[in-house]
Amino acid sequence: MLPVDVPELSSILTHIESEPATIESGDEIVSDAELERRLRAITREFPEALDVHDVEIKRVRGRLYVSCHCTMSDELPLSRVHDISTEMEIRFKQEAPELFRVLIHPEPSTDNRR
Repeated sequence: MLPVDVPELSSILTHIESEPATIESGDEIVSDAELERRLRAITREFPEALDVHDVEIKRVRGRLYVSCHCTMSDELPLSRVHDISTEMEIRFKQEAPELFRVLIHPEPSTDNRR
């Protein structure tokens, strides 16, 4: 099968989970500069995290969800990338207990096209 160009799509993001998860669409996108600032500050606690970008905050059935992309070194083994992402998710929730769910999409630095 040949690839098909779909101009309406600017990117496709996949996330592999080791446990079943339900993806819910957000009721609304929330703009919260202070929360985003706090999350970026936490990212700086992790030297392996080169940056955090595409932060999206949603409200789903009254609960806050945050997702973001995080660039990490290509040299890190996948197991370490997963550990760092998990640690960051825990720290985000500690800093912002109003968050119901946090999802970090790790990206290798060579794949960061921003």
